[in-house]
Amino acid sequence: MNILFVILFIGLSFSQSTSLSLYGVGEKYGVTDVSTIALGNSTFFSGNKYNISSNSPSSLWRSALTRFAIHSGMNYLNNPQIPQQYEHKLTFFSLSFPVGIKKVIGFGIQPAFRTNKIEIEETIQYSEDDTNFAGIPFAYKNIYFVDGGISKVFLQYSQKIISNSSLGFQYSYLFGNQFLDDILYIYDVELDEIESITNVTKSHQFAGSEILIEGRYATPKQEWVIRTGFNGKTKVQTEITQFPDYLSKNTSQAKLSEVAFGYQYMASDHLGILSEFHLNYPFNVPDAIALFNTMPPKETSIHFGTYYQYVNQYGQKQKNQQFHILQQLNLLMIFSIGK
Repeated sequence: MNILFVILFIGLSFSQSTSLSLYGVGEKYGVTDVSTIALGNSTFFSGNKYNISSNSPSSLWRSALTRFAIHSGMNYLNNPQIPQQYEHKLTFFSLSFPVGIKKVIGFGIQPAFRTNKIEIEETIQYSEDDTNFAGIPFAYKNIYFVDGGISKVFLQYSQKIISNSSLGFQYSYLFGNQFLDDILYIYDVELDEIESITNVTKSHQFAGSEILIEGRYATPKQEWVIRTGFNGKTKVQTEITQFPDYLSKNTSQAKLSEVAFGYQYMASDHLGILSEFHLNYPFNVPDAIALFNTMPPKETSIHFGTYYQYVNQYGQKQKNQQFHILQQLNLLMIFSIGK
């Protein structure tokens, strides 16, 4: 009799966005698994029994079961210069299954970059030197509406190659749209009324790819992971709605997207300590395509986490049941380095 075993993971998380969603193509989406977020936003480790992370293809081979994961998240953006922003969305879907001994294939979809439907209203700008063609002084302000982002469909492959080592690969196709609506109000200072309103809408359509290569070496007490990523050529089609309308097409060159290292020390069967280093480069689009013509800096992040697993004694008394309660402490530090 053939029996199909399926592990279903459903997660709900809450995170706070940063002002990076106002630059480039929006803020980069990273870890979405609830357990790995609780471990200082770990990408490579999860703290579960088999230490499998959906975000780390080199770990997927450890499961001989079919795994199905859905994560939903709520983002909160708090910036003193713009109104508070809330957004709830599906952040991750994946399915992985074994295709041989210690070999697993997975696929899924998740956001890659998002702008969180931001509305920005500037204060009125005025200078005595600003006058119209008739010499009458005027004031002005801009209101911006930003929406959209880039998603990715990915395919993963994981395999154990020798006793302590494994490899993982992930190919992602990136696609999406981004919109920037710029409304300019001109005020007649003498009459104290709106003189004119100009609306310019800029939209971008993206198509690109990313390849991640990951290696993992594990002993009973320690584990090391190294990853590198590359963005392929990215095609961008831009349409600007303003008289006259404008349409352009750009293609950016392939470039390095990520370098990362991870280390975990298992002090016991239930206690682990981990650290990670990540260097992420901005998405490879021309500066003129970026939001407000500004690319974000490359980002360096250092992550620390620890976990302790407690096995309920009641579960030990049941031959076919064990109840695991996972308690995790974490610390996340992020440093940004300018271009």
